[in-house]
Order: sequence, then C-alpha cells, then structure tokens
Amino acid sequence: MGAENSRVHIFLEGIVQGVGMRPHVARVARRFGLTGLVGNNERGVFIEFQGDTSALQQAQAALIDELPPLAHILDIQTSLLSLVKGEEAFRIVASTHVEGEKTLISPDITTCEACLADIDDPNNRRYHYPFTTCTHCGPRLSIIESLPYDRATTTMREFPMCPQCEAEYTSPDDRRFHAQPISCPHCGPTVWCTDSNGIPLAETRTSELMLDPAKFDELVHKVRSAWDSGAIVAVKGIGGFHLMCSATDEVAVETLRKRKQRPDKPLAVMVPNLDAARTVAVLSQSAEDLLTSAPHPIVSVPLREDSLCEGIAPGLHEVGLMLPYSPLHHLLVDRPVVATSGNLSGEPLCVTNDDALRKLSHLADLFVLHDREIYVPVEDSVYVDTTLVRRSRGLAPLPVLLRTEAQPTVLAVGGELKNTATLAVGRYAHMSSHVGDMGSFDAQRHFEKMVDQLCSMQGAHPDIVVCDMHPGYQTSAWAQRYADRHSVELIEVQHHHAHALSLLAEHQQLSTPATIAALDGTGYGTDGTIWGGEILHVTSNGEAERRWHLPPFSLVGGDKAVRNPWRIARGLAHDWHLEGLAAPSGVAQAELQLVDSQISSGFGSTTTSSMGRLFDAFASILQVRQSVSYEAQAAMELEALASTSRLTRAESISAVEKFGTFPQLAQWAINSMRDGSHPRADTARIVHAGMATLIANPLIDATNASATEVVGITGGCAVNRLLMTDILHVLRSHSPSLRVLTHQKVPATDGGLSLGQAAAGRLWAK
Repeated sequence: MGAENSRVHIFLEGIVQGVGMRPHVARVARRFGLTGLVGNNERGVFIEFQGDTSALQQAQAALIDELPPLAHILDIQTSLLSLVKGEEAFRIVASTHVEGEKTLISPDITTCEACLADIDDPNNRRYHYPFTTCTHCGPRLSIIESLPYDRATTTMREFPMCPQCEAEYTSPDDRRFHAQPISCPHCGPTVWCTDSNGIPLAETRTSELMLDPAKFDELVHKVRSAWDSGAIVAVKGIGGFHLMCSATDEVAVETLRKRKQRPDKPLAVMVPNLDAARTVAVLSQSAEDLLTSAPHPIVSVPLREDSLCEGIAPGLHEVGLMLPYSPLHHLLVDRPVVATSGNLSGEPLCVTNDDALRKLSHLADLFVLHDREIYVPVEDSVYVDTTLVRRSRGLAPLPVLLRTEAQPTVLAVGGELKNTATLAVGRYAHMSSHVGDMGSFDAQRHFEKMVDQLCSMQGAHPDIVVCDMHPGYQTSAWAQRYADRHSVELIEVQHHHAHALSLLAEHQQLSTPATIAALDGTGYGTDGTIWGGEILHVTSNGEAERRWHLPPFSLVGGDKAVRNPWRIARGLAHDWHLEGLAAPSGVAQAELQLVDSQISSGFGSTTTSSMGRLFDAFASILQVRQSVSYEAQAAMELEALASTSRLTRAESISAVEKFGTFPQLAQWAINSMRDGSHPRADTARIVHAGMATLIANPLIDATNASATEVVGITGGCAVNRLLMTDILHVLRSHSPSLRVLTHQKVPATDGGLSLGQAAAGRLWAK
C-alpha cells in the first residue's frame, strides 16, 4: 500500500436491493482498481472501497452517476476507515443483520429491452422463456417474503439454479449478477394450460421441472386459438390473474361481461406494442411516456372510432390501454385483448392456481397457470391522462418521505373502497399496493395479510393505529380490534381531512398552512351528515377547519340513491327549490311518489354536501344516466358527453358568469333541457365549467381569508379532467401567485386516504 491509499465506508439508503446495486458497485470497484466489499442489510447497502485516493473519488462519483435503472438513492453516508493490509480483491459479502429501519422494497418492474431481446432471439437459451428476468426487471414485491432481499427469502427459493444460471449469477460482468429471480428453461418455473375443470392439457406441460420450448409454443397456439374462437382465458401474471379475450370480438366481450356480472364498467385492453396502441387510441406524448414507463400501467386514452368493439367502454370515448409487462404476456399477446382483473365482483385478485380454478372456472374457458408462487397480490396501476388513480404494480411499495418527527410508528388502515394501508416507520410512509373494496371476507383476509407483510418487511410494531371516523367501515372496526388487542392508541380522522393531509404529505408540505378543496362521493362528516364538497383550512400542525361546503341536499334511500341518480336529482330539486324537473323515464309513478314523500318527510333520507353526488344529479337532469352499475358511472358518462361539445373552455366559463350559486346552475340546466335551448353536450360542458367556477371562487375567498399561499384539490372528483382544468384555469386567472397542489404520485381517490391518516397519526401523537 502506498501513502496515497485510503479506505472509505459508504452506506446507501433507498431503492437499493433487488435492482443490481451490488453488481454495479463491484463493477465500479474493478474499473478503478479498488479492493473492499459490498453487502446488504435490512437498512440498505454497505460498501468499503480501498485504493488510490484519486481513484476513490472517481469511483464514488461513478457509483452515483451510473446507478442501475431501478435504483433510487435517498441518503448517502460516508466515513473514513483504517486500511486493510493484504486485501487483494473486491468481494460481495453475505447479508448482515442490523436493527432499525428496513431498506426499501422495489416494485415489480416490466421486462426490460435486453430481456425482451433474449426472449425473441432463437439462438438464445432463453428463447420464448416466459420467466426471463435480470437485475433491471421482473418480479420483486410480489415474490418477496422477508428482508434482506435474497433468493432464499423469495418464492424463487423453490427453484435451485442450474450451473449456467449460477455462472451468470456469480459473474460480475453479467447482467444477471445477483439477480434473485434468475432462472431458465432448465431450472425455473414451468407454465401450462388447463381446461375450466383444471385438467392439464398434456400437450402444453412437461412432466419434469423443465419448460420445453416446443410445448410452450403449443401453449401459445392454444391461447391464441381460444381468442380466435371467442373464448375467455385466465392468465396468471406477476401479481395475479387476468381474464383475457379478444377486444375486437363483440360476442366474446359480452360473454365476459355476463359471466362476470359487469354490464357497463369499462374493461382494460392490452395491446402488443406502442404501434398497436396508436391504431386503437389517440396518444399524446405524455400518454406514450406513461405506457412505456417502467410500471407499464393502464392509461386511459381517447379511443379511435371503430377500432375496438363497443362493449369495451359503453357510454365513454376512452379506453384503458396497457402494454405487456411480463415475458408471458409479451409472448402471448398478438392483438388487442381485454385484460381485466381475475377476481369475483367485490373480491380481491386471485393469486394461487387453486384459488383461480375454484373461483374463475365459470368465467374462463382456458387457464394459463405457472408454479412460481405469488406471495403478495399486486393489481395493475391506473392513470387517467396523467392523474394517478390506482397505485399498485410498478409503483407500490415505493414510500413517501415524511417531513415529520421519526417517531412513533403509525399504521393507517385507509377507507372502505379502493383500500390501501400505510405504515409510517422512521422517515418513510410505506404505502401498500391496491387492496380494493373491503366488503367481502376474502378482501378483509387479504387486507390482514398485506398489513402483516408491511409490518414484517419493516420489522415494525405500530404504536398508533389510525382509521376513518365512519362507524360502519370494516377498516374502522378492524382498527379498533387491533388497538384493543395490542394496547395501542387509536386515532380517528375525518375522511376529507385525511384526503387533504394526503395531498400535503405527497408534496412534503405538512407543516405549511394550506386551503384544500376535498371533492368526492361520500365521506362521514363530523356533524353526522355525508360530506363531499368541502373547503378545509389545514394548519401547520395538521388540524383542519371546514371553511365552506356545497349547499346540502337530500339522498333518499342511502345506497339506493347512489345507484339511482334520479333519486338524487329529486332530492336536489326539493331542497334547492328548483322547478320543472322532468320525471325520469322508466320509473314507476308509485316509486316516484314514494320517493317524493320521503323527501318531504325526511324519512329514510340523509343530507349530503357531496360533489360526486351532485355530478350524479346533473347526469340525471341531462338524461345521461338514471341508474348505475359501477361507481362514478354517471359522472364519467356526463364528462364523456361534455367532452364532445364544440365550446371552448373560454366560451364555457364565460357562459356561467351569470350563475352565482349552485342552485342557479342547476335551475339553468333543467331549463336548458326543458326548452332545448342548447345542445345537450354544450349543456354538459357548461355545467362542468359552472361547477368549476363555483368551487374555485370560494376556494380563492377561503385562501384570502386564511392568508395562505398554498391551495390544493383532492378527492375522487379530481380525476375529472374537465373539472380540474377548469378549476385550475379560474384559480390561475384570478390568483396567478397561488401555489396549487394536485396529486401526482398518490391517488386523489380513496386509494390515498391511508397516507393522510398516517400523517395525522404522526402529527397528533400524544
């Protein structure tokens, strides 16, 4: 060792395991002639570099400048060490155990271009191998059982590496160096077909642990032939099952809808590549960027006329598109195919072969199964335009950095619909993947498993549990039982208050006073009514004051009103003293009289200030939708109608200047429909502009009254693009200096509630 030699310790925190970090460090060390070591522990990656001081400086720069594609560094700690005499090489050492915060888990990532090239190369030993992966892609979250991230702690431990895979795994120059899911046809998982009774089709499966390329090609032929014939195929992917059929076969799509009892809700479509996506939809650059991004999410985009069958998205002009995200999908999908979640209505995604065969046998004609176990179910992530609606595959469980004190550990259990949970440990809020609706026993069981996994991954035991204040939520009841059983504090947070804190936490503005519009369907209010059109002033300590809300109106029959927007319209007309509302077609006179009597007496009615329900009422008034079969159907179809209007944004907003109140806007809409003074699409467009203006103005007033400079918009209605762009236009026209926060990385819907609850737990801890 010369006098210029030094030894440095480097510790990296962030997304640093399962992304090729240790191989990257080893290659950098070899390039600069350094000795030392690299290894994992529960908190991150530890490195020791020894060599010429100048080379050390260059290596540390290269370490960060040339990170693997999936790596994300949140913190770097360095210190000097004593020289180690006689050290001759750089080593990757065994994982070690430390106490404290755990490292961050990488999401499941779409197959990289290099692996796709391997799959498509007839001379490559992974030609047509449906489980091809490397350090830059493939399953992560869905197969990890515990940390540190080593093969032995994943479901891949059932597949010992063959000599060729082991050589790749141990070679620092190989792209698969220390890639934990590595496998090949000789040592990895196998895939096969069965009929709807679970009987394997012999021509698609081998008897030993080896995937025969010829038999796999026969499997591909079986699947494509099934699609040709209009059949429905259940395909096991990385995080669960999809139900798949031809997206251009009207009969096949209708059959799927009938079997799944899903009459209207839009179906996602998987296309082979970006060129195919362009033939069925109009893609902006931002949409193309999202479609091809590492998560390969579902992206809702404008549908080209006559490109897919009408049954894909009834009443809408958009389609949720996605690209193949796994080698299996890449090899199977040669046309646009429906790719909807493989589950029963209201239940979580099927993940095991037995579960799928038991629950989906009456839905699918053919099953594509494999024997790589899915430990954690992971749904597809979803965007509407660039707005995140569901945060799951490719995004979860990436954490949100909290600007709060590191203690205590908080478990937030989310809401009843679009459920997620969040565990705040140390500086991070770890958000789970999408769980879904909590109405079924299986969903609640999946929720418990997911909570256990969150806590296990972080080695954490919650000090506080946070839930919604709604007394009827399954999650609230679960939180109470958990708090009692573990003797921890329970905190209840009002629904829209949690939405507001979620938005502030996403932007790391929890200590900044802000004025937030929380706009959604329903949320239990502190006064016992149903809220949903609220403007809240949030203080620097996370407290909230309700400064404004929509004029209240009646919901007749509770859930019946949600399913039948005409009931909401009649309650609205009564409470807002509107005249001339037409009777809905197809509703019996006796039922109308019953509802009207309930409105007058108040019997069986609840009061709401919900903007989501107001959208439903306008959909009824404009004769867009009188009953719904899925959440937000009426509002989505109203927005679709409005999007066909030829009015510009400026024309729409100028048309509503005469409306000073929501009742005036509603009366104008009734008059417009009765008199036929405007095309229905123009009426729908002006309604959107009117609602936006009548929200933006009190938002500006509340901001001025509170002397805040930060405003935000959150809640499920923030997914409505027309509404959002109109609100933002009005805000920026009147107050260009305002800082306006909208959701970008966390869902504006109830999928983001748990983050806001976790933030409340941190801010309000005793």
